Amino acid sequence: MKHEDYLGQYMAIQKREVQDINDVLVKHFNGECHFEDYPYVTAVMPNQDEPLTAKVMSVKAPISTDFGIFVIPNDYVDDDPIEIGYGDISFGDIDSIFDNMPEPWKSYTFSWDGGDIPKRHEKFAFKCDADAMMAAREFKNRHHIDIISVLEYENCGDGTFAKRRVVVYK
Repeated sequence: MKHEDYLGQYMAIQKREVQDINDVLVKHFNGECHFEDYPYVTAVMPNQDEPLTAKVMSVKAPISTDFGIFVIPNDYVDDDPIEIGYGDISFGDIDSIFDNMPEPWKSYTFSWDGGDIPKRHEKFAFKCDADAMMAAREFKNRHHIDIISVLEYENCGDGTFAKRRVVVYK
């Protein structure tokens, strides 16, 4: 029977997921992410015929069809993870790996005028703009600073950084 190519659509989505997770791994995790809250996947392991449940210990860029995902199957006696690729897991499992990755910390720079400290800029890392803004207000008040600017520097992944002004407090 003629029908829409659903398998092709699943494969296209999976390809986008893998490209996105590889980009995030390189940009925010130096190419590798180890899990504390382990995601679980349905995987076909080497020398196994049937898929089984396995916990993902880590992922390493580049994830490909054959490698980059390190898993330990349930009821596995060895502690050494087995490396598999996205071709060995079910559709949608890359999404569950993504969901369990920690939020990357962002790099912020506080630049200021006035105050009781001679240095005029300092780098910090925060999870979000709100945390950086709250810390900047506290920093401004503690050191009697006249004007403080909060700038975010985002790693572009190619060795360059994009700068964005978050807020200025006077």
